[in-house]
Amino acid sequence: MPAQAQESQRERTGQGVGDPAASKPPAPIQNVIERAMGLLGIPYRWGGTSPESGFDCSGLVRFVFRETLGVNLPARSDEIGKFGEKLLSGNLQPGDLVFFNTMRKSMSHVGIYLGDGRFLHAPASGGVVRVEKMDMPYWVKRYEGARRMLSEQWQAITLPGVLPGRLHGAETLGGERLSMGPESRGDMDQPTAADPLEILLRKLGQKP
Repeated sequence: MPAQAQESQRERTGQGVGDPAASKPPAPIQNVIERAMGLLGIPYRWGGTSPESGFDCSGLVRFVFRETLGVNLPARSDEIGKFGEKLLSGNLQPGDLVFFNTMRKSMSHVGIYLGDGRFLHAPASGGVVRVEKMDMPYWVKRYEGARRMLSEQWQAITLPGVLPGRLHGAETLGGERLSMGPESRGDMDQPTAADPLEILLRKLGQKP
């Protein structure tokens, strides 16, 4: 591949630009990466949300972020893609979520960026949780972008309608409590009343 094409490909998939792979990420991100890596080899299962049942792509991401950050993300990859900070091409950092069109549907696949041009994901039926390079032709062709779920202070998920910054223990939005601690985790598929995503969707008129 010509050098110019290689450079364009690296920029599009976030490699080589703003990638702190050479240094150790902040503790919350390191926890995300280590927990995700601990799930390597778990079989793929459509709708799976735990190591015991297996994972699909969004179930894997939800499990890791719930276990490490105490945050419940939506069940579908395209819904996850509506949250967090949209990243410019070529500005990926470990812990960012990367999205692909693998089913002729926007953001139909999601994985966790590890740094150094690699991401971890639950691929498809018959596969297992594994690490792959983003510069593989298959992924380059289907890459659709990335989202950052943590604020610059590496403390809390960034949600629509909430100004960037630290969300410690309990903050409020319209008088309702946003809990980021373990007490908010609940069941992944049945968010608790204090779940921040549930509160925000209700405030935005997207929930009854």
